[in-house]
Amino acid sequence: MLREHINKLLLKATLFTPNVEAVQESDIEVRSLVCHDDSLMYLFAIKSFCLNLNYPIEVFVHDDGTLTKKDKEIFKKHIKNINIIESEKADKEIETFLKKRKLNNCLNFRKISSHSRKILDAVIMCKKERLILLDSDILFFAKPKEVKDWIEKKSNQMLYTQEPNFFTPTFNGRPMFENWQHFSQLLGLSCNKLKSFNSGFLCFPKKIVDFNLLEKIFGLMINADLDYRWLAEQTAFSLIACYNQSMPLPETYANRRWGKRGSYFPSVYRPVFRHHNGLRIKLHRGLTTKLDSKELSSDILKTFNLLRKK
Repeated sequence: MLREHINKLLLKATLFTPNVEAVQESDIEVRSLVCHDDSLMYLFAIKSFCLNLNYPIEVFVHDDGTLTKKDKEIFKKHIKNINIIESEKADKEIETFLKKRKLNNCLNFRKISSHSRKILDAVIMCKKERLILLDSDILFFAKPKEVKDWIEKKSNQMLYTQEPNFFTPTFNGRPMFENWQHFSQLLGLSCNKLKSFNSGFLCFPKKIVDFNLLEKIFGLMINADLDYRWLAEQTAFSLIACYNQSMPLPETYANRRWGKRGSYFPSVYRPVFRHHNGLRIKLHRGLTTKLDSKELSSDILKTFNLLRKK
């Protein structure tokens, strides 16, 4: 199966690339929500990020409840000083935080949408003023200069990557963009200025996350006849980006086109990273094609060869 082929390739690439040493105290935290099926992909993603960034950072993995003991042992072996947040510990801390502030919609939505944990858990449990969120399906090929500048200059902007049609998937017969507009109007917001957004890789100060706004957003998602809860955190982050200082990263931070080969910006000759958004979902569902597998395999091998030189 193609999925087994990808996992074998990831395992080999992980074993024969340098281990990473995170630090126990830094001004920046890198956090990821990870499931068992993505454990190898995440490990290679965080290795490629840390080795290319070359900056002392704290690394946190949020267990979605499916990580095995072996997964965690492998993480600790390859990422020194990694912090693994057990799902039971997170449940207690997050529920206490939300109940104390009477954020009942956030609490209830977290129970039905694992994706909401990416924004709620990461922000609530972050101990520093700024953080980076990294999805498991991103591979870095080069130094992320803009990210390092953001860290060193202690910027309070949100950095995000560009996905021109992030509203176009259709649910309940309606385009996503109309749903997003509908949500913003119900919230009393006007967010038409944001036309391109992806939340797979974000750099931001945690103070910009307004929990009262999240309470309204998740309440609407629970009650409205719009079934796109898997995009909960992306919708929330895009609304937050509208009303705070935010800036898109260059096109070299490339998002893979949904359901198609290549990136949204084919003119980019040397991407800093490629985000294989959509492909991970296809892997989970067993829908991966040979073309998908060839593209991901090529990027894994490219990253592998680059990291071995570090």
